[in-house]
Amino acid sequence: MLENDVVFGGEKKLYKAILDLAGRYPEAKAIFVYATCVTAMTGDDVEAVCTAAAEKVAVPVIPVNTPGFIGDKNIGNRLAGEILFKHVIGTAEPPVLGEYAINLIGEYNIAGDLWGMLPLFDRLGIQILSCFSGDAKFEELRYAHRARLNVIICSKSLTNLAKKMQKTFGMPYIEESFYGMTDTAKALRDIARELDDAVGGLEKRVMQDRVEKLIEEEEAKCRTAIAPYRARLEGKRAVLFTGGVKTWSMVNALRELGVEILAAGTQNSTLEDFYRMKG
Repeated sequence: MLENDVVFGGEKKLYKAILDLAGRYPEAKAIFVYATCVTAMTGDDVEAVCTAAAEKVAVPVIPVNTPGFIGDKNIGNRLAGEILFKHVIGTAEPPVLGEYAINLIGEYNIAGDLWGMLPLFDRLGIQILSCFSGDAKFEELRYAHRARLNVIICSKSLTNLAKKMQKTFGMPYIEESFYGMTDTAKALRDIARELDDAVGGLEKRVMQDRVEKLIEEEEAKCRTAIAPYRARLEGKRAVLFTGGVKTWSMVNALRELGVEILAAGTQNSTLEDFYRMKG
């Protein structure tokens, strides 16, 4: 944007840019338009431009009105969840829908976290239908409404999305963590219980039986793998200062290595996270 665009508005330039991009990248599945602080302050109507441009191009044009001054990253994530719910979720059907399909909400695949969990889900026969938003594809986000369960990984940012999906699609949600053996085992057990209830009613334990067998095999391997580290770390003391899901889940993960937690502080966490950490 140049000075004239700031003074007179940049809507025409934005409209032309959208058409240009759509022509330049015909393989694109969607166009997202993000409002910056400058365009938000000058009052450009990004949503109106996107609506007009969508009539001229072959893909969805989605406005994301989250300029930086609106708040911290958690508020930005929350607003992005609202936008996905309004414009993206429920606009397509999955090519393949397994019996045990779940969404991961607030999983950002930091340092490949998600890739570490995928083999376990594959072995259990659990299909990750959509992941918000780590390693996600646009098409996968579109058919997230067909999952049987939402699993929230980071409670602060996208709980509102899970609540909206529960109200609209009747999809239950649970909050879990995949840090350490203790939390991973709890998460898999909770997911299995919810899926068995959704698929076969209370009398069936198909997924729960699979999970118990998997945990028995994997925990034995894991304890063997971490034994050298535990030998060096047992009895050491630590102070934690974390945020989000790590607030409470890192306590259990470090305990598995024999580390004593003396004190803990937190930022970017909910009050529920704080009490969970304290507990």
